[in-house]
Amino acid sequence: MATYKEFWKVLINNLINTASLSLLMFFLARLIYAKSRFIDVLTVVLIAQANLVCIALALFNPMLKETTQAIIPSMVNGTIKPDEGMLNQLVWLSFAAILALVFILFFFFLLVQGMKIAMNSKKGYHGIIIILMTLLLDALLWITRPYIN
Repeated sequence: MATYKEFWKVLINNLINTASLSLLMFFLARLIYAKSRFIDVLTVVLIAQANLVCIALALFNPMLKETTQAIIPSMVNGTIKPDEGMLNQLVWLSFAAILALVFILFFFFLLVQGMKIAMNSKKGYHGIIIILMTLLLDALLWITRPYIN
């Protein structure tokens, strides 16, 4: 049975993500270009994170929830049969997963392109640094768990 979080807890957790990524990108931008402004970095982060909302809509909709609840028991029991209904459900799950991956790639694309503009950079390795720093921040947040339960 799914547990639901209150809206304010989700909002605080998303603010933690947004603030930590914005601060990290701002410090990186200041290291590379001293005239970088926080408002530029914040705008880039907010626009890039709009893709995460699209991922949530794609993965946490009622139709996909119903599909996964129908498939999970047969996966646990090992009784998946390639009938028409199961194949249709697997296609929808695959489509949602591919869509989520596309939005994740688009998130990184927007973040890198926007940050390169915000820090006045034309160097390709800055994009790699931005991606690595974002992934390291995500790992750090996952380890430290500063979120509200």
